[in-house]
Amino acid sequence: MLPALLLVAAAASSCRGPSSQEVALVRLHQLREMLLSGNDNLSKANATQFQQMETQVHATGMRPPDVAVLSQGRVLHDSTHALAGYLRNLREELSQRTRERDLLAQLGTRGAVGEIMQAQADRLQLRLSRHAQRLQQIDPPHAAPSAPNAEAYALSPFDFGNTTLAGAQAALARYETVLLLQEEAALARLSAKLTPSRLRAAFHAMATAEKSVVRPGDTYRAQVRLAQVRYQPGALAMKVNGRTIPVGPDGIGQVELSTAVPGQGRTLQAFWEGSITVSVSRRDSTFRLRVPYTVVK
Repeated sequence: MLPALLLVAAAASSCRGPSSQEVALVRLHQLREMLLSGNDNLSKANATQFQQMETQVHATGMRPPDVAVLSQGRVLHDSTHALAGYLRNLREELSQRTRERDLLAQLGTRGAVGEIMQAQADRLQLRLSRHAQRLQQIDPPHAAPSAPNAEAYALSPFDFGNTTLAGAQAALARYETVLLLQEEAALARLSAKLTPSRLRAAFHAMATAEKSVVRPGDTYRAQVRLAQVRYQPGALAMKVNGRTIPVGPDGIGQVELSTAVPGQGRTLQAFWEGSITVSVSRRDSTFRLRVPYTVVK
């Protein structure tokens, strides 16, 4: 991507080679895009990590010490999510108020960015500082080998006074990256404090068709997904048409049915009804399903 942007920069500069400022601008733009893409993945991974913590705490009976750790994780997750949203809104505000969508035109946005951020800089640093203090309380630096002092979570202020729009947006994206990485590490350490769960986990590929029978020339449609099954051995019970079926060590039940013979027609529309009962924290939850199928001569 960078060589292509540099070619655009050169073409926009009356066929001369791109200047050092233009190259720096392109690199800042590329850095911002890379950071934002990584931030999206980090944010999703952290949300999944917190959901797994919730599952584990419920699976082990909602023990008070585990609930306390989960509460800390929730405060951290919510705080990080809110601050990341604020940073993204701030980037969008900068882009809208400078009105410079063209990349090379952003070389002239230094003064405008400084004026806009002058009103926001103090608020930004205050929110970053409060979040760092909250993180230090939840995950004390002395508990982390990589955090040698009490200021381990503090983020250095950035001078927005003489930077371009691309520079400011890259700096804000980097703030978000650091916050998400801090959350990722803290959630991992909090998870290690929870009572180990006896839940087993297994991945299964699944496909769900819109129709089990299609006519010649019709379009067959289905959805394919990767599902994760988390269960406690002995806590899954399955039935088909009221009859208990065996559940394997991977959490999958095996269905076998005797089919009826179609009458005068060539096909017979049929279905089976099933139920899955799972016991979590001494509570039973039952899920029901109805699956149609077609018997063909």
